[in-house]
Amino acid sequence: MPIKIFVTRDFEHMSRVGAELVKDHIVRTLSQKKEMVLGLATGNSPTGLYKHLARAANAGEFASGRIRSFNLDE
Repeated sequence: MPIKIFVTRDFEHMSRVGAELVKDHIVRTLSQKKEMVLGLATGNSPTGLYKHLARAANAGEFASGRIRSFNLDE
């Protein structure tokens, strides 16, 4: 599997790009499966990504009720 590198301007841009990638994966997975499980990291690093994913879910861009989370901690 090739590695892709995304260069972003700042934390906000990185968060939007990351959320879009995750959202696309969620939509693809839920089109093929009944539900999915996401492993979610704690801490400050992913907070921007989570903010954008929450907005997408609230806007109806994917069915968040079909997702369970496994919250990771150190």
